[in-house]
Amino acid sequence: MMQKTSGGHALKILIVDDTPTNILVVKIPLEKAGYQVISANSGEVAIERYTLESPNVILMDVMMPGMDGLEAARQIRTRAGSRWVPIIFLSALGSSSEIVAGLEAGGDDYLIKPVDITLLFAKMRAMQRISRMQESLANYHAQSEHEQKLAERLMGRMLSVHSIDDPRVTISLWPASRFSGDMALVRHSISGDTYVLLADNMGHGLAAALPALPLSQMFATMGNQGYSLSAMALSMNTEIRKLLPMGHFVAVALARIDWNNGLLEIWNGGIPSVLVVDHSGHIVRRFDSRHCAFGVLAADQFDPSTVIWQCNEPLTLLMFSDGLTEAENAEGSTLSEQEVVAALGKDNSHQRLKSVLDTMLNGVLAHDDISVVSVALQ
Repeated sequence: MMQKTSGGHALKILIVDDTPTNILVVKIPLEKAGYQVISANSGEVAIERYTLESPNVILMDVMMPGMDGLEAARQIRTRAGSRWVPIIFLSALGSSSEIVAGLEAGGDDYLIKPVDITLLFAKMRAMQRISRMQESLANYHAQSEHEQKLAERLMGRMLSVHSIDDPRVTISLWPASRFSGDMALVRHSISGDTYVLLADNMGHGLAAALPALPLSQMFATMGNQGYSLSAMALSMNTEIRKLLPMGHFVAVALARIDWNNGLLEIWNGGIPSVLVVDHSGHIVRRFDSRHCAFGVLAADQFDPSTVIWQCNEPLTLLMFSDGLTEAENAEGSTLSEQEVVAALGKDNSHQRLKSVLDTMLNGVLAHDDISVVSVALQ
């Protein structure tokens, strides 16, 4: 029966042995069984043939003059990268130490010479099954990657429709995975007020990012029409509670800036303290979380009340998710609130904060999404 790849081509086998007779002993029955067979008489030639021919399976002699089979296998593995090609070592040496050395060099199996052809065919079939599973997984991964990229682009475009650019507002999102569970949006009302939303959805990744779509739609619509912050919070909580499964929630901070009257209004449900700082980095006002996150309480239990503060001097409003202050390095160190404020106060672009964060993490990946918003209150 013809042995074929999933693409319909005959399986290509590379036999590596410095003795021509040994090659023929294996080559003839393989060709009769429908395999395409190529050969190499040294480790150096084996690497060249692998590079040019891309065989599906390699039968590698261990003991060869010059580059032996173990070193050839190591170099082939390096060249192969993520591509998996089965390597079966063939050797007259059958001690446990020799077999272990072959497996550690990158081999997948081991056969003792003289080769039992029946056993070789059984191992070939096993390798072929594994190869097909690997190919199936690779195809699944490629399809999943394509779908993830498409979803990422679509969500990015949909969210961007619901936010606007404002030179007074700087937003930074540093997701822990491809999809950020955090969201930061800005809208202006018809009367000229500026609305800012910072949301931290439970978890991270695609599942955590999905609640961003209804929230962003409601925020854009209600912000444009100049709804009160209390009405906005109440409506959003009702919608999120209706959509999310029990036990899931979205921490949110909402801000409204009335430029004409110099008023700052805040609703904070589960976000770290919203801060107002002066140019020296001194915290002049703190808006702690006073409410439950969206999705926890029913409408009749929900508290939509806000805090309003008069602001008549040039200050900066700071909002950030808990992913920033909870990110820790290998030693368990984290950034303090004051370190965050100091870094943000020196650079409105957030690049200094990112540098301070990266230095503190020292190569450790943050376990949660990080979002930062600063607004120049001038």
